[in-house]
Amino acid sequence: MNIATHLDGVPYDKLLQEKGFRGYPTLAFMDAEGNVVGKPNDRTVKAFGQSRDALMAIDSIRALAEAGDMKAKVQLLFLEFALGNIKAGALTSGIEGLAEHATPEQLLEAKQIGLDARIYDLYVAGSRDANSGSNEKLVALLNAGELPTPGSRACSVFWNSIGVHAQKLGDAALLRRVAAGMRADLASDGRSQATATTYEEVATGLDKRDALVARHAGGEGELEAKILLLEVSLDAITLEAFLGRLDAAMAVASAEEKSELLQAAVDLEVNSLMTAYWSDGDATAIEKRLFELLETNEPAPSAGLAGLIGYPIFNFGKRATDPAVLDKHATAIGERYGAESPMNRLVKSLNEAAAKLRE
Repeated sequence: MNIATHLDGVPYDKLLQEKGFRGYPTLAFMDAEGNVVGKPNDRTVKAFGQSRDALMAIDSIRALAEAGDMKAKVQLLFLEFALGNIKAGALTSGIEGLAEHATPEQLLEAKQIGLDARIYDLYVAGSRDANSGSNEKLVALLNAGELPTPGSRACSVFWNSIGVHAQKLGDAALLRRVAAGMRADLASDGRSQATATTYEEVATGLDKRDALVARHAGGEGELEAKILLLEVSLDAITLEAFLGRLDAAMAVASAEEKSELLQAAVDLEVNSLMTAYWSDGDATAIEKRLFELLETNEPAPSAGLAGLIGYPIFNFGKRATDPAVLDKHATAIGERYGAESPMNRLVKSLNEAAAKLRE
């Protein structure tokens, strides 16, 4: 086991980077000389065991394959994949070329490996671009009965991605399907089980929303504000959908509801900005808008969002070259929220960045 201490003079402190890996936790098998000879293709105990077993078998299987044993060539592809030496695409294309020599079980396994890889690629694309359509494609796979391997990395991102998507859509039926999938396929993952409970609770809240919608359609014309605020409380609406219905809700809202709706509009914008920020959006433009919201917008973003927006503010401080600019932002935010607000952590970050520049 290697732990990076970030202290000078510690042997092997940069082993992770030297071996071509990026983050913790990472598991790799090395030989006595320190050469990486295998890395599991998934973060599961099953994948760890498969990698170990592949290391024990690969030399003999490779020898058979090189001697012309076609079944061994099929087996060798799976062993190379288990050790991270080839990607899923190379495995599936290789198996296609050797299909007549593979067993039905091996063909099914290769197909499932390809599906898991496709699911994970869709997740990555969606995390980089919120408008990629990845979530809709994942839902299409669900509807087609094409499901990831239970307990796998692909399984986790599959159900979590669809769950977030379903919640934003306010789709109670889809949320219940996701919760059931998590219960069955991620049973040993405590975090996923807690998320499934949350989705079930949100689905119940959406049932209440649907009851209000039915009453609204039946002639109770002043329920739009209540419906919209309920969806906000359930995190079951996007900024675009909210803004499209805001005028109608404001027209029938009480004074208290109007205040809540305006606050919700700001907080939803902050969430939307942060989604764009993590999806490779224009960081400079996003930071500028966040400062406008924090310093001059009425109402200001809720103090509870401090943790969400801390990273772009921290990054702004790291890139800044003028400590006076940092002081200005720190003063404006501090005066608006007060010393006891969670937003004061942003003030502290800006002040620390300004102090470093003055050094």
